[in-house]
Amino acid sequence: MDNLAHGWKIHQQGLHSKAEQAYQRELNDPTAPPQRKALAWCYLGILYYDLGKYSQSLIAYNTAIQMHPQFPVALSNRANTLSALKRIDEAISSCEAAIELKPEYSTAWTNLGTIRTNCGQLDAAIECFEKSLSFLPNDNEPAHRNLGAALTYQGCFQDALRHTERAIQINPDCAEAHRNHATLTLLHEDFEHGWKEYEWRIQCKDCKFPEYPFPRYTGGSLSGKSLLLHAEQGLGDSVHFIRYAQLAKNAGAHVLFHCPPALCKLFGHLPFIDQIIPMPSAPPTCDFYLPLMSAPHIFQTRPETIPRDTPYITPDLKLTKQWKTWLSQQPGRLKVGIVWQGNPDHPADWQRSLPFRVLNGLAHPDVTFIPLQLVHGGEQLTDETALHIADPGEQLDRDSGPFMDTAAIMSQLDLVIGSDTAVIHLAGALHVPTWVALSVSPDWRWMLNRDDSPWYPSMKLFRQSQRGDWSDVIQSMCDLLKTIQPRKR
Repeated sequence: MDNLAHGWKIHQQGLHSKAEQAYQRELNDPTAPPQRKALAWCYLGILYYDLGKYSQSLIAYNTAIQMHPQFPVALSNRANTLSALKRIDEAISSCEAAIELKPEYSTAWTNLGTIRTNCGQLDAAIECFEKSLSFLPNDNEPAHRNLGAALTYQGCFQDALRHTERAIQINPDCAEAHRNHATLTLLHEDFEHGWKEYEWRIQCKDCKFPEYPFPRYTGGSLSGKSLLLHAEQGLGDSVHFIRYAQLAKNAGAHVLFHCPPALCKLFGHLPFIDQIIPMPSAPPTCDFYLPLMSAPHIFQTRPETIPRDTPYITPDLKLTKQWKTWLSQQPGRLKVGIVWQGNPDHPADWQRSLPFRVLNGLAHPDVTFIPLQLVHGGEQLTDETALHIADPGEQLDRDSGPFMDTAAIMSQLDLVIGSDTAVIHLAGALHVPTWVALSVSPDWRWMLNRDDSPWYPSMKLFRQSQRGDWSDVIQSMCDLLKTIQPRKR
């Protein structure tokens, strides 16, 4: 039996443990030539990468390249692992080394383009994808798919859609291409097709969904049934879509929510959730489960039927009183919360988060700004800022639990300003006046060519007119801020 051929076959079937054993048999075969052993190490690098074991993956690739330095496949694939480890310069160098050995290697060009996309080098990325397509013009699904993603970030949505649809035409079973197609479709407010396409995300390699020993809910009566909704993706996604628990409750369900511990206290008092189960604890047996972000598809949400009643989250009353007192002791006619940095691990963080320094353009002598950064980005706040700052400091959410102080203090603010973050979603869910700074290519939920959000009636959206330039957004906010009156509470 050919260990490598057999291992690769079952590797593609998801039988990782057995595939690893096959590759190890090849490495242990004293008769195997060095190049086959190098290939076995390369396959192990791919396998460990697929399992998210990036350090082991890097060791495997390095061993393969040490045994066979002229190995463009290993060099190109190693770049993906280095990128996952945030070693971007090394990742680019590894891809370029593969291309130097084999200039027509289309996969290496695609990998290089993907790495450059993920760090915002869009023009260079697009050139890489076009190179890949020039060497492999037919059946090059990855290049079309990733070129579509780069064009989306550039705001070239029609071209992005064309390449994404071409990727699906080449490989109709590519979950990642369908997910990209879904986000473009939802961005353009085509919910009928968008939610259906968005279901493909569950099959994407970078999405890990829990498994439950009871059936998934696909529709039908919920009266008298228990429904387990489970969180997925970021904390902000749960804050955004927890509203659908209310729809399930209205349909007669006993609603449970399986979520990260960081959300348990915030959601624990919601009247439409009967039980919260912190991950990774196992939930009780239910009649059905449903991924939270599949709820819009199940409930057939359209732009005009978005459940938009806010607030659907309310702050703790005791904490609210405490922070109201604290705010009353701060100077300034207006009290404005600010948040600028989202999760740095988000693939679009490079274009989604605001550098704190750009907020200096909002400075006004009669406005006090309250930083609401929870984990990341606080180090950007310095004494040199032009803003008048009243900083809650490390006490924010320290003793009360994640988001608890944040929700309480935001409920008493005149306004919250920030980038697309979990805190901004919470502000909207609390029905606090909120201004959101959006890039040229916003997340799909913010749609296009509108300054309101059908998801959050209290929000106003401010959009970049030019990629990477926040000056027009900040200037528009600054002009409007001068007209804002204190909120009556």
